[in-house]
Amino acid sequence: MTYDKAGRLSANYKAASLIDAAVEYFIFCEMSSETPFPGQSDAGYEIELVRECFKKLTQIEKEKPDITEMIEQLDNARNIIIGKMQVLTAYIDRFLVYEYVMNRIEARYIITEQELDELTGRIDKNMFAADIVNYIFRTDEPVEVNNRIREIIGQLPVRMSRSKFLGCIKDSIKLYSDSDRDSLDGFLYMIRTSAMIYEPEGMQKYFAGFKKVLDELGEADYVGMETDYYNILSDRIRVSTSEIHDISDLYMSLQRMINGLYVYALNADAVLRDDLTDVSVCCIDIIKAVDRAFDEGCEPESDRLFEKIEGVMEKLYEERTVLESMLGKEIPEDAESYSSLKKSEKLMSSSIFAELDENLSSLPVTPEYLEEVTDRLLEDMLIMIKKYSRPVVRAVYAVVLSNIPVFFGNSKELTEYISHSIEQCGDKPELAACYSLISGLMNDLADWD
Repeated sequence: MTYDKAGRLSANYKAASLIDAAVEYFIFCEMSSETPFPGQSDAGYEIELVRECFKKLTQIEKEKPDITEMIEQLDNARNIIIGKMQVLTAYIDRFLVYEYVMNRIEARYIITEQELDELTGRIDKNMFAADIVNYIFRTDEPVEVNNRIREIIGQLPVRMSRSKFLGCIKDSIKLYSDSDRDSLDGFLYMIRTSAMIYEPEGMQKYFAGFKKVLDELGEADYVGMETDYYNILSDRIRVSTSEIHDISDLYMSLQRMINGLYVYALNADAVLRDDLTDVSVCCIDIIKAVDRAFDEGCEPESDRLFEKIEGVMEKLYEERTVLESMLGKEIPEDAESYSSLKKSEKLMSSSIFAELDENLSSLPVTPEYLEEVTDRLLEDMLIMIKKYSRPVVRAVYAVVLSNIPVFFGNSKELTEYISHSIEQCGDKPELAACYSLISGLMNDLADWD
């Protein structure tokens, strides 16, 4: 009975992964035929491997290719893509900091000084602070209140000393004293990448063009910047972030195809039901049509190829949900197929970049470990603070503070922080930006209500 359920789950994975891979392959071909993907030249190995594996898949029932070799190749490609995505994530987090800086000085370059004086002169700082507090507490849901606080903190002018900022970081880390190390490490990663101090492996190797732009942004004079240079940097940020998003889309598509191929390879020996055999044949026809389109440099012909698989994925998902709940129970960990099924479960999940061999540590956070990681983070923070100019450091403060747990003891402390932040803001372009962005947030909620 155990192996019957394991066999049913394996067959489900085989059919569902084939549909997923075939559909994604078709979409990928359609998109790449319209215009080349940004970053496509950097993904040459991964694209070639995917195409090679799809070709093998269309011949798998006849030629029986070496599945072990295919799995090793796909596993290697997955890890390469995960590494590249970590680099892209680090880049986008850095660009977000510089977008913050540029937003705070934008008014200096898009309106006249007289218009800026008139605009900021109309802002009643006390009324503005009161409106913000009312906006935050307009809901009774604690989670939503915390979300709004972090949202506002990320937009307010930062008027916080270095010691106060580092103290907030230290206090937020202490909240993990009763947690496990993996939870704490995940939190530390979030802080590091928000503060531009996380540098993943491969950052010197992949997408070096973005690093050049970031180096220039890091050295820019945001106080005495000329209008022409402001426009140049703004354009570079816009173009770079757009390209990063496009490149990320490319690797997400490749990863989805690789995941599908990987699951199919893991379950290649599963026996399909008759109705799923017909689906399998249809998917192979789709893959062959895509291969022809790639070879001929045109869009794939869809015709009625997708009609036979309509609604199949939904039925497979319902069945799979039930069968996956048996993993580790009716399908025990010592079953021969358990390892492949567990990997397939991860590969079919919504977390397309999930680590397949990730062993979450249940080790508790000891006082010694907490002190060690806290000291190391604070040292790296101090290096960052000394490295960058004040506008950039303030931007880092804002981004980090908006990502850590709320650090106010009560509503009075929050109200005082908001009032102080606005009252102490004597920089007119920054005040104008803050007023515009926060008013936009509050008006969006009012429109929704």
